[in-house]
Amino acid sequence: VIAFRPQLVSAYSQNNLERVQKMMSVMSKAGFVLVYTLAIPIFLEINYVLSLWLGETVPTSAPAFSKLSLLSMIVGIFNIPVTQVIHATGHMTRYHLLTSFVMFSILPISWLLFKLSFDAIFIYWITVLITVINQVCALIILYNVFKYDFKQYLIDVISPCVIIMVIAPIIPWFVCQMFETSFMRFLVVCILSCFMMTLLSYFFLLNKIEKKWFKD
Repeated sequence: VIAFRPQLVSAYSQNNLERVQKMMSVMSKAGFVLVYTLAIPIFLEINYVLSLWLGETVPTSAPAFSKLSLLSMIVGIFNIPVTQVIHATGHMTRYHLLTSFVMFSILPISWLLFKLSFDAIFIYWITVLITVINQVCALIILYNVFKYDFKQYLIDVISPCVIIMVIAPIIPWFVCQMFETSFMRFLVVCILSCFMMTLLSYFFLLNKIEKKWFKD
């Protein structure tokens, strides 16, 4: 995704704003597909993955913590293209100040929850929530310096990504329910996840122009 940055800066310097928005969408889609393809088998087979890593001494809360960390990472991947566009515009100071403040707020909120004797799992939920809030703030700041079509961004990027997030794990999940935990099941889940993400991305995520690029 970072490799798009020179082209992004070049397009913005030429005032080709339509190309900038298209590249932002492509970067968002590419980042989501790469991360979510890896996240599905890890999410579904988290107990097996942790047992390979930690052996038989896997903490009880580790699977839940790991799943929420993955969810936070998936949400956060949409922030990278926005940051790249902000850098292309040169208006970085306010953006980094606000987003840093939003993300830093996780620390005092977490401390407060611990002081109030909340379970540690709430800290991870707060992290996911603040990551979402941070993304919303980033999009608002971006709109102030780059008048992109927010509605089109939702239709072209966010909506199909949400649909894919719901549909893609279904078949791999059924495999997990049908077979005992093993390396072979993990391998099948990985293959099915790649297949489902490729199929759904082509039909739900890519627009006509991107499908043409894919075919060519």
